[in-house]
Amino acid sequence: MKNLKLFVSLFMLFGFAFLLVGCGDNSTTTTTTNGGNDSTTTTTEATLSPYFVAGSFNGYIADDEGSRMQALAEEEGWYTFTVELNADNRDNAYDGHYYTITDGTWTTTFGTTSYALQPAPTSPTGGGMGSIYVYENQTLTILFDSNTNTVYDSSMVKVLDNPIIYGDFNTAMDHGADWSIALTDALVLEDTDSNGIYEGEWTFPAYTGSSESGYTLLVATATAYYIGAWGHSWGVLTQYLFDGNLASMGAVNNLKPTVDTTYHFAYDSATHITTCTVVE
Repeated sequence: MKNLKLFVSLFMLFGFAFLLVGCGDNSTTTTTTNGGNDSTTTTTEATLSPYFVAGSFNGYIADDEGSRMQALAEEEGWYTFTVELNADNRDNAYDGHYYTITDGTWTTTFGTTSYALQPAPTSPTGGGMGSIYVYENQTLTILFDSNTNTVYDSSMVKVLDNPIIYGDFNTAMDHGADWSIALTDALVLEDTDSNGIYEGEWTFPAYTGSSESGYTLLVATATAYYIGAWGHSWGVLTQYLFDGNLASMGAVNNLKPTVDTTYHFAYDSATHITTCTVVE
């Protein structure tokens, strides 16, 4: 867990430090003729983002210039804003932090119903009135996709209803891209009798890759939304080795079938131990 936390801390340190944001520009060109000599002057005026973040940290001001979102230079229609949520700017009446994206008024807002993670987090004390709730003090980066009116932020954590096995076997098994955690690509374990044991069987083709260890696999039980200079997407937050230990950096499970082999996997949600047996 220590290594996992270190990874996430370093990821956020470098990611937030170098997040590439920019505003669109409107350029006007003026040509002046003076005695047959032409001179051209180009003036660039920044186009301001039309979206703001109104929250407990700024007194819920709908058009606070200090909370105007910035356009993502590499993604048209996407906007971002980063704020430090701390003890000084918590909502003392309802505890926690709250925010909503606005168009500068309270007429058009994007809150819990626009949140990418559903059901959106709401305050246990009843605060917020449609605002997105963030309990922990943290550096929060918010993204808004105006193409779909969807709100994302770096506090989003999704505990999976069913643990998944993911790794570099997908291509060989025709399960999408290697290392994909999409439910259509990863191997989804199911608890059919509600006893806390999640199981599944899959046939792995004979390993023909270059690794001496064979296929690489990990069991994931939770994902988080990561935002950095490279972009933004869901990624694994909590993952386990088959022996039940948290998977630190570089620690993986391996399978190296010499012929097509069917395996039965069983993940114990109490111990986090996964058994892997060959089906005869």
